[in-house]
Amino acid sequence: MRGPMGSLLQDVIRQNISRLRVGLGLTQQELAKRAGVSTSYIGSLERGLKVPSLKTIEKLADAMSVSPATLLLRHTQQSRAREELDILITQFDQNEVEYLYSVAQAYNTHIRHHRS
Repeated sequence: MRGPMGSLLQDVIRQNISRLRVGLGLTQQELAKRAGVSTSYIGSLERGLKVPSLKTIEKLADAMSVSPATLLLRHTQQSRAREELDILITQFDQNEVEYLYSVAQAYNTHIRHHRS
């Protein structure tokens, strides 16, 4: 029998796996292949039917290029936005990352100038 904390943690893991997978544009099958688990297992995790071992959490995190803590922690709206931005950036090549960085710098300068 699970207590309320076990259920909460299972929900957090389930939501994080699904959100990150979709954010990366991966199917359950693609994530399963990257993590070395079955597609049906990914489906069971996302539906909250199974709880992954720590080793599996490490495999899933590695497959999605995030830290294992990312799968275990409940995320606020702000941290979720930062995390999704990180996920997007991993899909860019170096020139795109540098361009995005210059845009962010220009935006920051503009905002700070108008706040003064």
